[in-house]
Amino acid sequence: MNITAVKSYRVVTILQPPFVMYNADNDEYYGFCIDLLNEIKDTVKFQYEIREVEDKKYGNLSPNGSWNGMMKELIEKRADIALGALWVTAERERIVDFTVPYYDLVGLSIMMLKTKTTTSLFKFLTVLENEVWFCILAAYLFTSVLLWMFDRWSPYSYQNNREKYKNDDEKREFNLRECFWFCMTSLTPQGGGEAPKNLSGRLVAATWWLFGFIIIASYTANLAAFLTVSRLEIPIETLEDLSKQYKIQYAPVLNSSAYVYFQRMAAIEWKFY
Repeated sequence: MNITAVKSYRVVTILQPPFVMYNADNDEYYGFCIDLLNEIKDTVKFQYEIREVEDKKYGNLSPNGSWNGMMKELIEKRADIALGALWVTAERERIVDFTVPYYDLVGLSIMMLKTKTTTSLFKFLTVLENEVWFCILAAYLFTSVLLWMFDRWSPYSYQNNREKYKNDDEKREFNLRECFWFCMTSLTPQGGGEAPKNLSGRLVAATWWLFGFIIIASYTANLAAFLTVSRLEIPIETLEDLSKQYKIQYAPVLNSSAYVYFQRMAAIEWKFY
């Protein structure tokens, strides 16, 4: 008779949902890693005995060169397989063999609460500083009064030469009210309407148009950038950003791979700086 014995492996694991979990009611381990192990068992045909590591650690290298956790179980041959969400590091690869990673991200990731942007009915006014708004208002008042003064006392204005412009289709007397209205509507796509007849008033109007064009273009560009940045603003994007600030408190899990990473970075900085 040709009888082939089924191999049995000693498996050590650590609880880490959803990879490895334990059901105390039926005394069974379950999770993603357990399902994967069972699929391999059905293909390769072997048996296994699974237990949880005593110190509940994955395995870290101490300064004296000794290991703990699942790594110690493998080194001292008390276990054949270490099953769990185990990081592949250079130190561990020197003493044990890893399977091909089936859950491989881009390294350490940062999880943060989503930033909340404040909303306000007058948020569009915060695009420019208050001093800028006051300067624009002062320029508006000054230009309107200056336009009224030039039209009031210029000998070439319409109100001082009504006979000369009596055949014109568009006639406009620039009193103080019309000057304020002209400067305000000049900043809109509607336009300011009929321009002054006198040369001095036209120069003031042309200067105000140029000023208004620059202000509107600057405001539109700043408003688009302000709304985009406020919507996409993320304070922390990389580990380097996290290490350069002190406002947000952070800490890795003790003796985890992230903990070892920060510990090594601190040791390198202390050594060189």
